[in-house]
Amino acid sequence: MSYVLPLTVAITLHIALIIIMSVSFSEPPKKVTKPQPKIIHAKLVERKQLLTPNDKAEAKKLAEKKRLQREQAKKREAERKRQAQRKKEAEAKKQKELALKKKKEAEQKALDAKKSAEQKKRAEEQARLKREQEAVQKRLEQERLEKKKRKEEEQAIQAGKDKALAMSYMASIKETIEYHWSRPPSARNGMEVLLEIHLVPNGTVVEVNVLKSSGNTAFDRAAVLAVKKAEQFPELRDLPSRVFDHYYRTVELLFKPEDLRL
Repeated sequence: MSYVLPLTVAITLHIALIIIMSVSFSEPPKKVTKPQPKIIHAKLVERKQLLTPNDKAEAKKLAEKKRLQREQAKKREAERKRQAQRKKEAEAKKQKELALKKKKEAEQKALDAKKSAEQKKRAEEQARLKREQEAVQKRLEQERLEKKKRKEEEQAIQAGKDKALAMSYMASIKETIEYHWSRPPSARNGMEVLLEIHLVPNGTVVEVNVLKSSGNTAFDRAAVLAVKKAEQFPELRDLPSRVFDHYYRTVELLFKPEDLRL
């Protein structure tokens, strides 16, 4: 029973609301006039306040402080920009110097490589020339040695021939001296005297000296006299000058009686 009254009231209100809405939708809409905005003329009225001298001084200090702060801020900004510009320029300069350094290093490296190649080439050329010179010198030295050896062999052969030729004339000289020698009474077998005979190319005797005495003056004098009596050995004219100069320009003759069959 307690819910009847509220339920009745609610139903009645819903019915009334439905009726009102039905009437509202059935009537034609009325034209609503939009109100025009009113123009309001406003004036800026400066509000003047009454400031004390202390307030004015504080305001002035504040304004000055703000001005200084602005100026300092501008200076700091300008300094920051200058530093940034200097840093940028320094970096650009550094990069430029680095690039220039790298370029110079590359050029120097190329130059060093070129010089090294040229030096290597010169060294190789000098080594080649040295090897060629050494080969030429070795060949010339070998030829010189071979020539010298051949010459020595030829000289040895010729010397042997010259000696044999010279000795073949010695027997004739001894026979001539034997022919002109007179044995002194004091001569004895075993005596010998070494004579030095100087000749000229036509075989003429120019001087006779005793190099080693026999100890017997008469024997020595008789040997020297025999050579002087011979005066000349004409057969020596047939000798080549080299043979004569070597063997007969000055002749050492060991004079012994037994050699002369005494």
